[in-house]
Amino acid sequence: MGKQSTLPVRYKQNVIPITMDAAFFYERALKSLDKYDFKKAVRYFKKAMELEPDNALHYCNLAGTLSEMGNYEESNQYLRQVLNEIDPQMEVCHFYMANNYVNMGDIRQAEQSVLTYLEKDPDGEFIEEAEELLDFISLELGRAPVREEPEEETAEQLHDRAKDLIEEGSFLQAQKVLKQVLLEEPEYVAAKNNLALCYYYSGQMEIGLAVVEEVLREDPTNIHALCNLAIFYSHEGMNQDTQELLNQLNKVVPMQFDEIYKLATTLGILEQHEAAYSLFRKLAKYTFYFDTAVLHYTAVASFNLQKWKEARKWWKKCKLTEDEPEIWNKLIDLSYLIEQGRTQFQPLSYHFPSNEQDEDTLETGKGEAFYEAVRKNPMIRSSFLWALRFGDTETKLQVLQAIRFLEDTEGEEVLRYFLMMPDEEENLKRIAVLLLHDMGAEEPYKAEINGEIEYLYAPSREEAVFMTRWRMVMECFEDYMGEHYSYEEHQQAHHIWIEFLRKVYPDVPQIRKKEAWAAAVEYFVARHQHKKVTQTEIAERYGISPSSLAKNYRKLNEYLRGS
Repeated sequence: MGKQSTLPVRYKQNVIPITMDAAFFYERALKSLDKYDFKKAVRYFKKAMELEPDNALHYCNLAGTLSEMGNYEESNQYLRQVLNEIDPQMEVCHFYMANNYVNMGDIRQAEQSVLTYLEKDPDGEFIEEAEELLDFISLELGRAPVREEPEEETAEQLHDRAKDLIEEGSFLQAQKVLKQVLLEEPEYVAAKNNLALCYYYSGQMEIGLAVVEEVLREDPTNIHALCNLAIFYSHEGMNQDTQELLNQLNKVVPMQFDEIYKLATTLGILEQHEAAYSLFRKLAKYTFYFDTAVLHYTAVASFNLQKWKEARKWWKKCKLTEDEPEIWNKLIDLSYLIEQGRTQFQPLSYHFPSNEQDEDTLETGKGEAFYEAVRKNPMIRSSFLWALRFGDTETKLQVLQAIRFLEDTEGEEVLRYFLMMPDEEENLKRIAVLLLHDMGAEEPYKAEINGEIEYLYAPSREEAVFMTRWRMVMECFEDYMGEHYSYEEHQQAHHIWIEFLRKVYPDVPQIRKKEAWAAAVEYFVARHQHKKVTQTEIAERYGISPSSLAKNYRKLNEYLRGS
């Protein structure tokens, strides 16, 4: 092997640093747009947003790019975020949304958005274009424009909104909506059943169980409540009670679509695959090419029964209903590999797949696909709530960091929920406060500290600088360790750094240079794993002096001896 070439330290001082601020990524995004590389432009605009989260122009540029890609609903989500959270005076967003609605075929909603723009910004830049758009809309509707006054949502509409929130993994927001439904209609049984699910997914088992029992007192044969109870019993390890309930459910003959669907899904989750398969097949006969979820779950039940050809048949039907066949191709290929003995069989879970759910990406916790999964995958979002309630300190710290990527109000809801959880470490709650402050969440932040209710405000400048820098140390050793270390060794580095901060708190050291601490963490891992690497080699790679690494390594070793 040839000798590896490294840049001498003395030359590094002559390198002109690139300032990678929001303007840098904005310029990169524009260059990508010039080349019609929309995906790369989206990544750069999102990076600019992270660096300047209060700059509405970044959101509008991102929305415009998404619109060019045909992602009209996602584009409107960012435009609504501007109007609701960042700059309510940016009326042009209404015009952009109107265009998106036209492209989505929602002419009525486009009409309301363009009328709002004309009303609120009569001298705006796009007035002529807005009037032309309104003429087109009138032609499409066959009548003059009509300004509709917003109506209050009915209990049924609120319940539908809550179900959408549950499907996207926004369980805390769904809780609020369902409680509103029950204030208006206390006997709305479907809302109670969904509220019980929200409590379950957010780890509030006792409250969820109480809601289920309330429904069953009123209606002992309610299938949705019985299914929820079976899930609760199973999670609590009440095996005998679970089996008795399963015996009861297996005798049920549901007639309505939603009851069959609920029972089939519950039986699948509880590993009653034969019974689940029978019910899903019954549903699939009625839905055939229209409900991809039913077709997929029929395939999953077949797969878990090791009926490979049957599973492939249903996934091939899924391909006819979806724009992204690669999801189904991947599952079809998996069934072939297992059938041929080329990979090990593991049962599939009963949830809907997505392109973001790449296991390798989720394991490493890095990359754009991971961030997209955090934002969109309800299973990951629900696991956050469970981890914050039942996980260890290290897990909770990692989850708190990941919550930064929830680009909606659910992230704020989760953090506020965490602050009110009793018996949590105060330093973890201080981290949550910093993240809320970074999100621009309204102060003060209500928290339970040592059994007392306190109202917390943004951290001091010194605290904020420290919290930012300890995150930067983690990112630094992740980047430098790279592929030279295994996934387990990366995890060990995280554990070492977090455990050190816990043990040294509140007398935390000043972090003047992230590379010096990151290099010390890597060397600590290397020593534990008996890797043949010297302090000088690591220090040179990080661009620091060996003495700086040695000093910080001694500090780590002092607190982590025996870890």
